[in-house]
Amino acid sequence: MPVRFGFSDRVRVYLNGRMLYAGNDGFGTHDPDFLGIVGLFDQLALPLKAGPNELWFAVSETFGGWAITADLPDRDGITISP
Repeated sequence: MPVRFGFSDRVRVYLNGRMLYAGNDGFGTHDPDFLGIVGLFDQLALPLKAGPNELWFAVSETFGGWAITADLPDRDGITISP
């Protein structure tokens, strides 16, 4: 099950308590002109188990604010709870 996501400035993605991804997309991290724009630019395969799963995005920032956006393109058979 893929999840598409974007973030600023830093993120760690956890599924059922296990870290699957860590990234840094803050201002200037890729090149001097990178603005830290948030979009659905990253994708991660989620190894979901039968039954309930917990997906967490832990976001932190350096300056200028933080953001997270995510999308599950194929939600058939998936129930999302806040």
